[in-house]
Amino acid sequence: MSLNSALHRARGRLRADLFVQEPQQPHPTAKRALIWVAAGAAGIAIQLVRIWPSDPLGTLWAEDGGVWLTDALNRDFPEILGTPYNGYLQTASRLVAEAVSNLPVQAYPVAMALAGTAIVAGCAYVTWRASAGPIKDPAVRAALAAMVILVPVANAETLGNVTNSIWFLLFACFWILLWVPSSTRSALLAGAIALMAALSTIGCLFLLPLWGLRVLAIRDRREYLIAGGFIIGVGLQLAVSWGTLATGLGSHDEVLAAIPAGEPFSTQPYWDWELIPAFAQRVVGGTLAGQPANAFLWEELSIPYGVVLALATLGLLAAALREPRIRLLVPLTILLAAGLFLITGYRRWGLGGDALYWPVGESNDSSSRYLITPVLLMASAISIWVAAMRRRDVESVRSDTPSGVLPLVVGMGVLAFALASFAVANSTVRGSLPFSEALADARERCDSGAVRVRAPLFNGLANDPLPLELPCEKLE
Repeated sequence: MSLNSALHRARGRLRADLFVQEPQQPHPTAKRALIWVAAGAAGIAIQLVRIWPSDPLGTLWAEDGGVWLTDALNRDFPEILGTPYNGYLQTASRLVAEAVSNLPVQAYPVAMALAGTAIVAGCAYVTWRASAGPIKDPAVRAALAAMVILVPVANAETLGNVTNSIWFLLFACFWILLWVPSSTRSALLAGAIALMAALSTIGCLFLLPLWGLRVLAIRDRREYLIAGGFIIGVGLQLAVSWGTLATGLGSHDEVLAAIPAGEPFSTQPYWDWELIPAFAQRVVGGTLAGQPANAFLWEELSIPYGVVLALATLGLLAAALREPRIRLLVPLTILLAAGLFLITGYRRWGLGGDALYWPVGESNDSSSRYLITPVLLMASAISIWVAAMRRRDVESVRSDTPSGVLPLVVGMGVLAFALASFAVANSTVRGSLPFSEALADARERCDSGAVRVRAPLFNGLANDPLPLELPCEKLE
């Protein structure tokens, strides 16, 4: 077989199994636009309700105030736009903060919370739209999009802020790289989102293998817009961030200084084999059972429960390999979820990554931000399998057979456990210090002659490592 023939067959297989043309979309109308606006508003509201006791509209999350707004208020925009934080560019957060910094100070918490939840709601829409090719069942796609809003491993740090919306952007970028849009306008939008995602999180490096397959399978010029937007973003990200990535995480100096003396702590990567069972515990268990039920089952059953989770993953892989339509996509999705989790754990172990692993009989909800994308990828793998099984049974008129019932039960169970994980507020993590009180104290110090003041955002620490630094002229 010639090389050209082999490439032609490979492209055909990739186009049939991975990069599936989306159905022709209905013509946009005012009614449809209103429906999507209402759905977006509902997605924002649901996220805020999930953490409402933590006062998301009356408090600023740590980096939202202590890094993004502080830099926007005190440094030149071109300078901060090219400044890495924690080792990489986080452009989306900086752009939002630059816009919010022009508002009255008292509006900062509301604006940052609404911006963060709007980004997540937008990622849910992208998931719905971009998955239309591989997942043709509208109900399954709607459930997967809902999982973005209801992500079952969320905690008080992951919702209602701009900082951690990058993990949802990373997940949306996965689906964008699979998306084969039916119009140039959609391709332009997808390419722009892929560019922004790559400029906002170094996690997009994990999607490079998928990008390579996408380039190999390109059909027309529209797909170059998506592939081009992504790789331009990755190239710019690496060009600016490579030095800090190579030498450590480059965390905020004041955060590092706030670590208690004697605590085991390092900014250098560290591999620990506990990350392997941690993937089953936190990612597979978090996807299937949600945070509360998963934690309960681990505390009560521990090792046997971990074995069940491992077997469930192997079972999903085995089931997918039996189906020609999904034998590439499901294993690739699971592999990306595992790779992202393990490498993130390796990079972050010295910065508290050891909290990713649950010792026997113990559990917590710490480091949940690192679970968001892997869990949503695992949910995607399950959704792809469910949709494939339902489609096969419909086509063969066997919808009442066990092969049709099991996927439906699994899918409904995952969504039910996500709903059971709805409430995630924790006032010890967020909500302990109303922003209005911090502003009142800042105004007093400005009235005493200060030019710039530090407004703490969290009163649980004697010395808040990430206060909002305010020029007093903003308080006039």
